[in-house]
Amino acid sequence: MRLDITLQAMDMKMSQVFDGQSAWMITSQGVQAFPASQVGEFRKDAFRETIYLLTHFSSGDMSVQYLGSETVDGKLAEIILVTPAAMDALKFETVANTIQH
Repeated sequence: MRLDITLQAMDMKMSQVFDGQSAWMITSQGVQAFPASQVGEFRKDAFRETIYLLTHFSSGDMSVQYLGSETVDGKLAEIILVTPAAMDALKFETVANTIQH
């Protein structure tokens, strides 16, 4: 899992990189590692990327549980709970070929 974010404003460029284990920031002043608490937040953000989730549902490193149907914003939705190893669960509401989280 890898997540790269690059921001550029007024001749200044900053990149944040997460490689699945560690995270760091690259600026004109050099490279600086993020503390462990922020690495955990990067991991959660990367996990919530829809493409990553859809390609890893059956990988064995997360559990997927069907919770049933509920009405969400006036529409019938199927509710799915996704829990990766050592992270908080994420609840998905699928409505008519869309995914909302």
